[in-house]
Parts: sequence; structure tokens; C-alpha cells
Amino acid sequence: MLGRRWVSAALLLGAVRLAAGCGSSEAAGDKRLCTPDAYVFCRCSDFSKGTKQCSADGMSFSECAGCIPDDDAATPPEDTSTPEDTFVPEADTPADTAAAPGCPGKVLAVDGTKDTEITDTTKTGTNGHVGSGACAVAASKERVYSVIPTASGKLTIKMLGDAGMDPTLYVRETDCATGKQLACGETTGDAGIETVNVNVIAGKTYYVFADSKAGTEGDFLLSLHLVPGPFCGDGKVDTDEGCDDANKVSGDGCGNGCVPEGDPTSADTCPGIPAHVWPSRTLSITGSTATYAGDYASTGCTGSGPERVYAVTSHVTGTMTAQITASWGAGSPLLYVRSGACASGTELACVNKNSTTPDMLTWPVTTGTTYSLFVDGFNSGKGSFTLQLSAK
Repeated sequence: MLGRRWVSAALLLGAVRLAAGCGSSEAAGDKRLCTPDAYVFCRCSDFSKGTKQCSADGMSFSECAGCIPDDDAATPPEDTSTPEDTFVPEADTPADTAAAPGCPGKVLAVDGTKDTEITDTTKTGTNGHVGSGACAVAASKERVYSVIPTASGKLTIKMLGDAGMDPTLYVRETDCATGKQLACGETTGDAGIETVNVNVIAGKTYYVFADSKAGTEGDFLLSLHLVPGPFCGDGKVDTDEGCDDANKVSGDGCGNGCVPEGDPTSADTCPGIPAHVWPSRTLSITGSTATYAGDYASTGCTGSGPERVYAVTSHVTGTMTAQITASWGAGSPLLYVRSGACASGTELACVNKNSTTPDMLTWPVTTGTTYSLFVDGFNSGKGSFTLQLSAK
């Protein structure tokens, strides 16, 4: 769908810009309510500001979405029988012309049912924001959009610049002005098309900057295409993922590959680091007990070293196997597992062998149940290790 639309994108940009400059294009006597596919501002039920889109036939609007508070959000309109989002044909107000050009920009609610396309210009924008890397184009004006996806998935954003404009496109999260840059598109030249792809989470706000290089400015066409679907980093543990904490921070217990990693403080005490085990794969985890304290003790095996805790969730009913290979000078690794409460639950099994033989622990599991697995040490043993978890 994007491919067909962008083959003649330059012609489309010119046509839409011409229509916008000439006013309404309907024939005399046309009773349409709004400009088809245009976005306009509206008031949400709590009187905060959002946007809604005109239908293809120009006779209705979508629901008001992407609602965020504004200066008037706390005070209802004086005439509540005529809300702000009541429009007449002569007063169609594109949201992008009414919104401030800088942060946080115009609010756009994007879903997977159809592409969102906007024509705009940087001529009326600001020169208040700068991207990073190739997108550090400080000398040019930009337009900003607060994009709120209605579903998690892959968002493809394309920007076509008019003749005389070298488009630059980048995306931030968390904070419009200072947030982390997720993607940058600055590879083409005059009248080129920049494309970025970003994995997005439903309901989270992403800031899209339509900028240009080397002081150029002009009209542009922006297209947003959302394909809903799961991905590593969406905050939900999907099949074969060992964890998913909805971020790209390394060493916090869950890595970018959705596998437990790092030695965070939370691994020292209950409930520990989440680890999900699926029947189709072995989950391999590396870590160390060296920086932790000895807070817990096995009831079936002797151990006096510092321990690390994992909250292991089984996605199969059968048997779980935990095998550890440790590398430390004194003592030997000790494994034990509990059901129920992490700190005081029933110990299901424990194993303690010498350091030259891998320790292997097995216990019965039920799908959807979380067990507390402790990596401990005999004779104050501590150090780095590799833990492999499998279930069948």
C-alpha cells in the first residue's frame, strides 16, 4: 500500500498543497461536514484536547483520540451544548495549522486500519530542536508531531520533501525536547524521501520531527503506517522470550534480545529477576554472585555464600531442569528452588556438588506457575556462572 501511494508522491504533494491554497474543493451545493481524511482538533470527554479524522465521504468524524491536557482542559466550554469539536463546512480547521510548530507538536493517533498522511510545511515551523548523528541539522526549521499508536507494533514513517527541500526525519521517546532518539533518516537529497522504522508500544507517545538539512525549508508529505504485532521490547513476554521489560537498557536484568542478563540490584533479593522458560528452547543466562549478599539459605543443602534469585515461570507442564557451570576459586555452586512465597515457600529440590562437575537440578512444574530459583555457593563460594534452563 505504501509503495503504490509513494510512486507518485510528488504529484500528490503538489495536488494537496494546491487544494489547501485554494480553499474547499467541493462543488456548489456539497453539504459535506469536513474535508475527507483531514485531521481536526476536538475536545475529549474530560475536555482535554485531541484530534479526530474526517471520513472518506466527508460526512462524519472518527472518535476523538490522543487526548492530552491543555491550558483549557480543566474548564469546560461556556456553552456545553456546542462543544469545540462541532464543525461546519466553511470552518474546517486542519489540526496541523492550529497546533504550535514546536514541542510537543500536533497530536496524532495512529492505528493499523489505514495510513495516516499529512501535508505540512516547515516554512512556518521553528528552529528550536536538533537531532543527533546525521540528523543534527540545527540550521533548519522543523515541525513536530506527538504520535500515539493505538496498538503495539512496527511503525514506518516516510517523509517526502518538495523541490528545494532536503528532508530530515527523526523520532524521540519519553521527552519531546531531550528524549532518546530512536531513529534517524537523513540519506537523500533535494526532494528526497526519508524512511524510518520504529517499534512502538500502544498508548505511549513518540515525537516525530519533520526537519530539513542545510537551512532548506518547504512543503512535505508525511506518512505513518502501523503494522500491529508483538516484538521484543513491547513489555509483554511473547512465545520464546525469556523476559520483556519494555526498554532497551542493558544490564538491568533483561537484555535487548529479551534474555535475562546483567547483575542488577534486584537480583540480590526476592522476587528476583524474571525468567520465562518455553518448551521450544533452552534459556541460557550468564551472571555473577560476587556483588551480592547472603540473604537466604537452603533447608535441604548446606550453603553459606551470596546468592542470586530468579523468578522462573514455566510455560509447560512437566519437568524443569536447571544446569549451572560456575567459575570461582573456592567452594562450589549450590542450586535450590522453592514454590509459593520466594523467601519462605516450600523447598522442592536442591543440589550441591564439587566445582568440577556441573550442578543439575530438576523439579516438577505446572504451566503458568512461577518458581523461585536460587544460585548460591557452598563454603562461601561466589563468582561468575552460566545457567541453562529447559522444560519438557
